[in-house]
Amino acid sequence: MLRDITAAGGLHRRFLLQVILPLLLVLAMTGIGGLYAIHWAAARSDAASMEQQHHLLEVALSDTLAHLATQQRSVALWRPLAEVLAAPRPDLAFLDENIGGWLHEMFGHDATYVLGPRDAGRYVSQDGLRQGPDAFAAVEQGLAPLLDALKRESTMLGRQAGPSAGGAADGNVVPATAQVETMQSLLGRPAFVAAARIPRLDVTSAAEFSTEREFFSIVSVIFLDAGYLRELGARTNLADLRLADPEDALAPTEAALTLHAPSGEPLGRLVWRADRPGSEMQRALIPTALGMLAVVTLIFGLMARRLWRSLCGAVRILRELRASEAQAQHLAFHDVLTGLPNRALFDDRLGQALAQVQRESGRIALLLLDLDRFKHVNDTMGHHAGDILIREIATRLANQMRDADTVARVGGDEFMIVLAGVESSADADARCDAIQAAIRRPCVLLGNPISPSATIGYALAPDDGAERGELMRKADIALYAAKAAGRDTWRRFEQSMDDTVRMRNDISTDLRAALEHQQGLAVHFQPQVDGASRKVVGLEALVRWQHQRRGTIRPDEFIPIAEETGLIVPLGEWVFRQACRTARRWPQLFMAVNVSPVQFRNATLAQRLIAIAREEQCDPAQIELEITEGVLLEDDQRAHTCLAELRQAGFKIALDDFGTGYSSLHYLQRFRVDKIKIDRSFTQSLGACADAPAIIDSVVGLGRAMGLTITAEGVETQEQMQALVAAGCHELQGYLFSLPLPEDRLEEAIANAGQDGTHA
Repeated sequence: MLRDITAAGGLHRRFLLQVILPLLLVLAMTGIGGLYAIHWAAARSDAASMEQQHHLLEVALSDTLAHLATQQRSVALWRPLAEVLAAPRPDLAFLDENIGGWLHEMFGHDATYVLGPRDAGRYVSQDGLRQGPDAFAAVEQGLAPLLDALKRESTMLGRQAGPSAGGAADGNVVPATAQVETMQSLLGRPAFVAAARIPRLDVTSAAEFSTEREFFSIVSVIFLDAGYLRELGARTNLADLRLADPEDALAPTEAALTLHAPSGEPLGRLVWRADRPGSEMQRALIPTALGMLAVVTLIFGLMARRLWRSLCGAVRILRELRASEAQAQHLAFHDVLTGLPNRALFDDRLGQALAQVQRESGRIALLLLDLDRFKHVNDTMGHHAGDILIREIATRLANQMRDADTVARVGGDEFMIVLAGVESSADADARCDAIQAAIRRPCVLLGNPISPSATIGYALAPDDGAERGELMRKADIALYAAKAAGRDTWRRFEQSMDDTVRMRNDISTDLRAALEHQQGLAVHFQPQVDGASRKVVGLEALVRWQHQRRGTIRPDEFIPIAEETGLIVPLGEWVFRQACRTARRWPQLFMAVNVSPVQFRNATLAQRLIAIAREEQCDPAQIELEITEGVLLEDDQRAHTCLAELRQAGFKIALDDFGTGYSSLHYLQRFRVDKIKIDRSFTQSLGACADAPAIIDSVVGLGRAMGLTITAEGVETQEQMQALVAAGCHELQGYLFSLPLPEDRLEEAIANAGQDGTHA
């Protein structure tokens, strides 16, 4: 046959036209397309990198100016400073230690100027050392526009505050002050400059503060000198950061950001060695791509030559196809990554093991095993590292198996195991301990030492069931219980676990029906009282459920189930609607409503709450939405956007359970809130913990400094109430004043509030 084909006329010509020419065209198009794709990707990568570097530098400069203003403000509002300046002869040693020296050593302020009335220099500190009046004369003209802006800010503050604003200062904090900050040229150098007025001790209102009375001011300066640029470069990871003139030419490897004063005048240009990953990638890839193209071309040539001879190898090819068929048969029942049986083969062997149990008695154990924190490995070291770890764990598991046992990989980090010939539950427990001990052995993953662990749940057959589906279900319940116990452990299925799952399912079903038919659910309201007068100033809406069969179901029992099943969304909207209706009856009181973190996963939450308030004709300004840190942890940007929409609509935001999270202060800085609620755990510790008063004082001081309302929860005794009022809490809530009440009992409770200082 081969001789007949080669003897046919024109075969060589057709081979060139139909095989070689198309291959050459494909190679040419692939090469051109690949080189263009590399160039395009490099340009996009460089542009994105430059944009990120500019943004990073702009944010760092903005943060420096904001921190400068914050640091200066803490000094300007410090009462001892106002007392020293009010003296006929200010204590210069005090100013050296607590103003000039402290701001320089603690925050790196290069210069500090305390100005007397009419902006006259009274105290000058440069690099932490006191200077003479001449030092201020050198910068007086340069600071004039900033000081004029400070006067305008003071005037505006007074106009906004009105004649009745303000009040006597408490503690070591004086009334709020005006402040301005900017970037400008000073002494011929770019600098961050902030100025603030130091309130007088005899000023009791913001309106007085704006008058032409004599005030002191403080000015702080940080120069963009070599030391600052080194610190800025380290913070932004920008190499060779330096300050240059705007007209200076840049090297090809450099990038620049021009600094401008508020007037638009250029102050200088920050220059750094630009990070252009795309260009580096292009320089690295093009030689490789050309080499690969050459290799592919050579391979194509060899393939064409081979193809010409392939007709003679038909028998060999058929033989290889038979081998491939056998390999495919193997892959159909085994995991590609580990070589372990897959789910299909495992189901078959589990069925065989259960059938053997029924024929010959005995026991088997079905184990479900999940690796702990496997996603963390993938996220931090990459999926290649995850694959290596999976293969290592598979090897360790296989080494723990006996001949009659089966271990299979059925998911990303999920394994199933059948332990045959199990004599008792103690035997299965020992095998679980051995498996976990083998998994816990430390290993090195891409040069990183790790200590893997796994969570196991198992069920015994026939003790827990003899049918495959039922055994799987119970092993999965045991695995869920092991994970709930903290992971890196194992649990055997117990009937109580199944009862708990069924009970949770029943509660979920009944809660759904209660929402649909509006039966059993009610909203009670707990008053919140003013710390000074004990009068009711607000109400917190709390959902209650009276089940027809189970009786009263506590919120801490059904709320987590509602969050797991998604029922918290309609339940939360129903509670919010009831709260809006009740709020209309008492327009003089605010209404607090809790919002679950699960509700914030809905992108339309803000629009839904605004729409409900509009439908119920309730003023959003009367509603306080109480959130926890869980709202902010899950999706920082989504939470920020939703809270901004709600605040813009008029709703108030309260941060509930304040102090129990690991980053409460961080969220106060990032998200605007109107109130913080001190968690009941701190309230209950009053009188029982020696540190409790200090903690309460610090939280109250922080809240007052940020202009927030402070509410204390869980007040149950007169001693707690007195301590919280003395600390400066604005509002109180707890059983001392009132239990949560249905709406029909609120009128009497509100009317009687404050008469005896306890129950409303």
